[in-house]
Amino acid sequence: MRYVVCVLVMMLSGCSLSLRLVSETGVPRMTVSPGNKTLLVGQEQKYTAERVSRNGMIRDKSNKVTWSSSNPSVALFFKFEGNSTIIAVGHGTTIITATVGSMSSTATVTVVASADLIALQRESTTRLIEPAEIEITPQVPLPPIAALEKNRFISESLLDADMSVLFGTRLNGDAVTDKGMQLHGKYDLIDHAWEGHAEGRVRWNEAYADTKRTSNAAREAYRLDTDWRELYVSTEGSGLQISAGLQQVVWGRADNLRILDQVNPLDFREFILPDLNDYRRAVFMLRAVAQVKGWTVESVYLPWFVENRYAVSGSEFFIPTVEPLIEQGFELRPTVYPKNSLESGEVGIHASRNFDSIDFSGVLFYTRDDDPVYRVLLPETANEALALQPEYHRQLQVGAGLAKVVAAGFVVRNEFSYIPAMTYNTRSTADGLTKSATLRGLLGIDYPWRDWLLSLQASDRFITDWKSDYFVLKHQPIYTFSSTGNSFSARLETRFAVTAMSGSQGQLWQLKNVFKPNDRVHFGCVIDLFNGDRAGFLGQFSDSDRVQLNVKYLFL
Repeated sequence: MRYVVCVLVMMLSGCSLSLRLVSETGVPRMTVSPGNKTLLVGQEQKYTAERVSRNGMIRDKSNKVTWSSSNPSVALFFKFEGNSTIIAVGHGTTIITATVGSMSSTATVTVVASADLIALQRESTTRLIEPAEIEITPQVPLPPIAALEKNRFISESLLDADMSVLFGTRLNGDAVTDKGMQLHGKYDLIDHAWEGHAEGRVRWNEAYADTKRTSNAAREAYRLDTDWRELYVSTEGSGLQISAGLQQVVWGRADNLRILDQVNPLDFREFILPDLNDYRRAVFMLRAVAQVKGWTVESVYLPWFVENRYAVSGSEFFIPTVEPLIEQGFELRPTVYPKNSLESGEVGIHASRNFDSIDFSGVLFYTRDDDPVYRVLLPETANEALALQPEYHRQLQVGAGLAKVVAAGFVVRNEFSYIPAMTYNTRSTADGLTKSATLRGLLGIDYPWRDWLLSLQASDRFITDWKSDYFVLKHQPIYTFSSTGNSFSARLETRFAVTAMSGSQGQLWQLKNVFKPNDRVHFGCVIDLFNGDRAGFLGQFSDSDRVQLNVKYLFL
């Protein structure tokens, strides 16, 4: 049944710094504020990213900025629900870099012990400051009201684009999996009262022209396709930011596992091999973010339901689900989708706050399962067969997450969710459906070692009223390990990851390398290896071990 596959895939898929873009000569530039900082070991400080348009309007751009640290053993960046935090983990100095498109700016962060910081403070309060040590920052005068009124329709725009050439093959050499190109672009238009954001990609894969290995449906779907990664407009005022359009929202801290991150459905055309952000589907939503007494509160409303999308028959990662039952004589009826009405929408709220060294978040999401369950329809006449009708059922999700920096730079992460009545397929009821309370949990540990970040995760699912006639198991433990780092002066980025499921379900081993000889050209190599019983969830793709090579050119 598709439901068994759906549940497995969903589990696997997952110093106050500010950035200011100012326009002084018609060309935006970036500065990191407050600049160079001294922190204590174990200290955390959040940052926000702001963009100042020509007419002086300031907008929060935290989720558009990429931050990096030249020495992860001194300070690390962790991204929690769109807000990033710098964590001082060891003595020393590191250079932090903020990047938006082709623009970047740096600042130096020094991490010391408490005794060293006290000595520095005493020195700064007892010695005389020489005039040469005083740095005066010239103030840019604000434009007069008349100038603002005259230029209120002046807008700014940012365009980023890259093109990749890809080639992939199975390691056994019996098939080419990738042979094509990908064009990816982002465009931001900023006006005095609103902002527009568009991000999309075009993918061409000539490997799907092989009529012997792929089906007509696979060729139509994957030989050439386009999709919007995001497409929305936003505005803000009085501490409230509102956006509407195709968007992606990430709730949760798990590394490629999904416990709280349930807002956006997924596209499994390449199974779970890409990074989660690359196969999350953008959906239309209304989104509002506000700061309320120290809390960051985010609410979303999704008026139209969008389901998970699985690989089509005849493609590389097609998974047979109801097909075996159809071969046994079952009839597959058309899918029943939710009605497009106000009351059929999905609504959720997410609240987060930092309490000293603990980052807390809570989630309440009135949604639908993005995977179908199959209702059994009894034949009305002797000539009819048993039928299966795919449906998408309502569910309420309540969850919370914690992250805390502990001794020696370790970061402990925890997530859990509770669904009081989740629908499952069973053999014991006439319609094949039943409901049961479901708990999901995850525990993760991160540790910085030299220029590497090591992460270990364990997750599980528990069905309270589970019986042996369910089409899913009572427990579903998944374990992951990953190490991510850089070398050769940050020119080479490497990620090694292992995903293991209990029993005979199998393992997935992945090695990803990206070499950046300069800021425009990136060379990538990805190796994916499957292991396990061929009847297992991961082991079924043992013949699909592959290597993928790509060259990316960035239009800076």
